[in-house]
Amino acid sequence: MKDLLSIVSKFKVQGTVGEIKPLGAGLINDTYKVNTTEADAPDYVLQRINHAIFQNVEMLQDMILAAVNGALKLADDKTSQAMAKLNGGLPGFPGMF
Repeated sequence: MKDLLSIVSKFKVQGTVGEIKPLGAGLINDTYKVNTTEADAPDYVLQRINHAIFQNVEMLQDMILAAVNGALKLADDKTSQAMAKLNGGLPGFPGMF
């Protein structure tokens, strides 16, 4: 666990790490749940990337970022559509919905 704590310390973690436990039983990557002790601090998922499978880590990071940004845009578009139905087409405040 000391190795995992030293890895977690490289990230900007909110709160105090209480425990790190294996999460799931992946065949490609090793995944751990990082639990924090404070109720208002988030818990985290730590995952070791298997370099035999994912040889170009920078490209993998770019693909993950693109997928997350696409999901956020889709959620924003769906929210805007739902709000437009609720407000009957009235103009809203810029950046609000």
